[in-house]
Amino acid sequence: IRDVAVTGVQTCALPISYDLALIDLNLHGKNAGLDLVRVAVSRKVVPIMLTGNTDSRMVAQAYELGCKHYFSKLDVQRDLERQLGFYLRSLMLQEMRDLISREFVTQNEKLISMLDQLRHQNLNRDQKILILGPTGVGKTKIAKLIHAMSEPSMDNFVHLNLSEYPDTLVETILFGHRKGSFTGATDDREGLLKKADGGTLFLDEIGSISIGMQKKLLKVLEEKEFTPVGASTPVKCDFRLIAATCEDMPRLIEAKKFRLDLYFRLKGVRS
Repeated sequence: IRDVAVTGVQTCALPISYDLALIDLNLHGKNAGLDLVRVAVSRKVVPIMLTGNTDSRMVAQAYELGCKHYFSKLDVQRDLERQLGFYLRSLMLQEMRDLISREFVTQNEKLISMLDQLRHQNLNRDQKILILGPTGVGKTKIAKLIHAMSEPSMDNFVHLNLSEYPDTLVETILFGHRKGSFTGATDDREGLLKKADGGTLFLDEIGSISIGMQKKLLKVLEEKEFTPVGASTPVKCDFRLIAATCEDMPRLIEAKKFRLDLYFRLKGVRS
């Protein structure tokens, strides 16, 4: 439990962390499961009793020891999944609140609720996310948190602040280049789009790039491929894009400084 596995009252070290334990009342001896309830509670693990014994005295004793739910084996198919889902959601919400309290100076219920909703959306590589907010509110932290909450197969997190570079340099940083494609290109260079393949690409200050660069980025999102500077063969890429900006996007669109079609592609989930 947490860092140990329990058999009766014996313990052995395991490199596994547990949040919830299903405990058979008669495990390795009559009513021995009650001992495991005590251990589970001491280890801050949610104990749920699973047994064919419906004796009301046993039920009462299990609850007194800290058991959170008591299942007759006849009730398993009907109720177990629903009850486990309830407790696991409660545990994950508390973990989310603990993480937010460590990483953010906020108790904003709207923000906590929004992040919790994102976690339950089973985000995949095709899901785009746009984070809006003024400089300094923690947009990068939120992007990293979303990446950490994503499907387990998601690989590395790649971050680029677009406002720090001119367009010509942004293109080579994102797309990469081939040797000799421009003065100073002494070797092939892999771009961030390729490095983000299989993972998350976080483009901060997306509102700062030119219309021309926006067009190229939109093409990448639509075709899931790009061509490095100086190359003739396109390269496949599959990554989740998270974008962020402190800009007023509707104002930029109205001023024709940001493409409406790209905006709609970016704001699959708006945060």
